[in-house]
Amino acid sequence: MRLCGCFGTLIKGRSRCDGPALCGSGCRSPTGEAAGCPERRDAIKKILLLVLLGWGCATTAPLETDVRLPELVSQVPLPALSPLLQGKHLRLEVKMHVAEDGSVQEAMFSEPSGDPEWDRAALEKVRQWTFSPAMHGGKPISIWIRQSIVLQFSDQLMMPLAEIRCTDRSRADSVYAALRAGVGFAELVQRFSEASSAQRGGLLGEVDIRTFPQGVQEELKGLRPGEFTPPIRVGTVYVLFRHVPDGKLK
Repeated sequence: MRLCGCFGTLIKGRSRCDGPALCGSGCRSPTGEAAGCPERRDAIKKILLLVLLGWGCATTAPLETDVRLPELVSQVPLPALSPLLQGKHLRLEVKMHVAEDGSVQEAMFSEPSGDPEWDRAALEKVRQWTFSPAMHGGKPISIWIRQSIVLQFSDQLMMPLAEIRCTDRSRADSVYAALRAGVGFAELVQRFSEASSAQRGGLLGEVDIRTFPQGVQEELKGLRPGEFTPPIRVGTVYVLFRHVPDGKLK
């Protein structure tokens, strides 16, 4: 089944923009330099993300009211801006066909950025994004969505993580209660996690947390080594993350 619909995620607040890198808000460094400064690129490695804004519909076809729309699960950083685009405040609109498994099968910009080569490279990255699938009648469906976006530079925030993933909230709450009672994370991974990472003891490795949705980022930013989060809804599943000390699951 294929439907056409709309969705949106409003990112509240902005990433720190210290130095000449130009963020989505249009702020600049105290020196007034624009994006693309070689000295700044050498000083802090940044990634380029698409920040989702507002609402939009891919077509004028009516959307059935009992359809649950896709939610962003993870994004892949975009390629560096070309000289043609550096210094511009880019706000674009992207159309995506999200398949029944949450993968992006097709992606296109409604209007080009001004650099066809960068557009092609950026859309290739967008096709690597993952969403929770749209749902209709309790079953996943494919759907076309349209989304307004703004480009934003962000510092990488790497963190060694492990996860326990559950499809049921009550199951995830039970795991959280067990963790708080002192049961080992590795033991609970083997008993309860429904993710493929369970075969690796839940270990995800070094992850750039800026590629997660904003709500997940906020939960992870203050996590110290050895600490774990409560269950976080990520799309249609509930995930408990642990900041792994020294990159090893204990």
